[in-house]
Amino acid sequence: MTNEEMQKTMEFILNQQAQMASKQAEIQHQNEEYEQRTKARIEFIIEHQAKHEIDIQNLTSVVTGLAMQVEADHQITQNAINSINNAVVSINNNIAEMKEQANKDRTEIRSTVNQLAAT
Repeated sequence: MTNEEMQKTMEFILNQQAQMASKQAEIQHQNEEYEQRTKARIEFIIEHQAKHEIDIQNLTSVVTGLAMQVEADHQITQNAINSINNAVVSINNNIAEMKEQANKDRTEIRSTVNQLAAT
C-alpha cells in the first residue's frame, strides 16, 4: 500500500469516526429529549391521577350519601304505607262494626214496629 492509499484510508476511517461520533451525539441528544418528554408525561399523568383519585373519593362520598338517603326515604315510605294500611284496616273494621250495629238496629226497629202494629 502506498503512502497516498494509506493516507486516503486513514482519512476515510477518520471521516467515518467523525460521522459516527456526530450520529452518536445526535442520538444522545434525541434520547435526552425523549427522556425529558417522557418525564413530563409521567408527571402529567401522576398529577391527573391524583386529581382523579380525589374526584373518585368525592363521588364515592356523594353516592354513599345518596344510598343512605334512599334507604332512609325507603324506610319513611314503608312506615307511611304501614300507617295507611293500619288506617284502612281500622276503617274497614269500623265499617263492619257499623254495618253490624245498623243490622241490629234495623232488627230492633222492625221488632218494635211489629209490636206496635200488633197492639
